[in-house]
Amino acid sequence: MSKQSLKAFIERIISDVGPRTAGSDEESKAAEIIASELKTRGADTSIQLLPTYPEHIRALIRIMTGAYFAAVVVYPVFPAATVAITLSAVTLLLLARKVSAKFIDWFLKEGETQNIIGIYKPNIKSEGETVRRLIFSGHHDSPYMMPLLSMPYKPHVHKIENLVVFGLALTIPAGILRTIFVGPFIDFPFDYSFFVGWWDFLF
Repeated sequence: MSKQSLKAFIERIISDVGPRTAGSDEESKAAEIIASELKTRGADTSIQLLPTYPEHIRALIRIMTGAYFAAVVVYPVFPAATVAITLSAVTLLLLARKVSAKFIDWFLKEGETQNIIGIYKPNIKSEGETVRRLIFSGHHDSPYMMPLLSMPYKPHVHKIENLVVFGLALTIPAGILRTIFVGPFIDFPFDYSFFVGWWDFLF
């Protein structure tokens, strides 16, 4: 398949199928079209079904956002809870990012994605001839359809994420210091101005 025909084939999938989020019926339809095209062109074709969790990225964003707001709300009256909330959220994020996504998959809705395999057997002309394998791999599902993950923001996503996580992490020392100097829990009603300290500027 030439570069031009491959581009035309991709454009046909985009126009005929449209958005194809992982685990959707549209993604499955795109997989069938690709498998049919490979088979037509002489490849031994098969479709492998695999579990997927299409809401993984959005779930992480919701968890971090919820943790941030919860930490901010409870900080004035229950700083010890701010520390616990933030530590839990940051730990979960690091486990999901650096160890395995399965740390949050257990409460996400499971979907089914497809791995299309097409193998073209080499035309061996002589015995003992060296066979080289060319492996092409690509996604047939749409990327996460969020403006933040599109240009011109995409190259800066990790910088934004690191800045947000750093800001959230700063609530840990702020919460610890407020717990030490003010107390782990403050009863209502109270005069908040009395409790403002230098640690609050860190917060």
